[in-house]
Order: sequence, then C-alpha cells, then structure tokens
Amino acid sequence: MEERKSSSSAETESLKRKRFDEIVPEDTQEETSDRKVSEGENGSTDEDDSEQRLEGRRDYKVTSDGVELKVQSIREKMELFNQHVSGLLEEGKRYFLDAASAFEKQVVILHQKQIDKWEREIDLLHSVDAVSKEINNRLADSQAAISQLMDHMMTPAMDDV
Repeated sequence: MEERKSSSSAETESLKRKRFDEIVPEDTQEETSDRKVSEGENGSTDEDDSEQRLEGRRDYKVTSDGVELKVQSIREKMELFNQHVSGLLEEGKRYFLDAASAFEKQVVILHQKQIDKWEREIDLLHSVDAVSKEINNRLADSQAAISQLMDHMMTPAMDDV
C-alpha cells in the first residue's frame, strides 16, 4: 500500500515538474528549484499554492528573484520593441507623407505642362487660321483682279469699232 502511495506521489511530483517546465524557462529553473518548500497549516506546500494561483490566471506573481529578473528583462525588451515599432510607424508615416507630397508636385507639374502644350496648340491654330483668312482674302482679291482683267480683254475696244 505504501509502495502505491509513493508511486502516486512520484507521478504527482512528475506532473508538477512537467507543468513547471512548461511555465518557467529552462535557464531559470535551477534558481527556482533551489527554493525551500515549506508546508502550510493544511499540509499544502508553497508550490501547491503557487500552482493554484497560476491556474487560469495570466497575471501571476512568482516569488523567485531569478524569475522576477527574467520578467523585468522581458518587460524591458517589450518596451524597447514598442518604442522601435512606434519609431518605424512614425518614420513610415513621414516617408509616405513625403512620397505623397512629391507625387502631388509631379502631378501638378505634368498637369501644367499639358495645359501649356494645349494653350500653345490653340495659339498656333489661331495663327494658322489668321494666316489662312489673309491668304483667302488675297486670293479673292487676285481672282477679282483677274476677272476684271479678263472682262477688259474680252470686250472689244471702242476705238477699234
């Protein structure tokens, strides 16, 4: 019977150790395993109480100094990482604002160039139209002059008659 109890106790201790290994990183296990376990009034140990506190709670406190140092180190890393990410976000935002500003300037420049090109085309069309009207007027005047000349040549001279 005692053999069964010690076997059961060994299995329980093995399960506790397995759960402990899952919760605490390996490099801090030596520090925490050196702690002394004291029995409370009801026969439970500090580790049992500690495990009960750990179950279902994320914001648990472990009393080991080594674990506290590890936790503090992790929190410092988290803070540095948060600052790094914030810096990246600010830098990215600044980059996109600069890129958007440069894009906007280029679009305005392209727009202005196209408008200028079309205005030059319109001016050229007006010039061509003005020259065309002048040529048409001169052509009409030339046709009228030729027509008068032809009429004058075709009519017999009065002196001849």
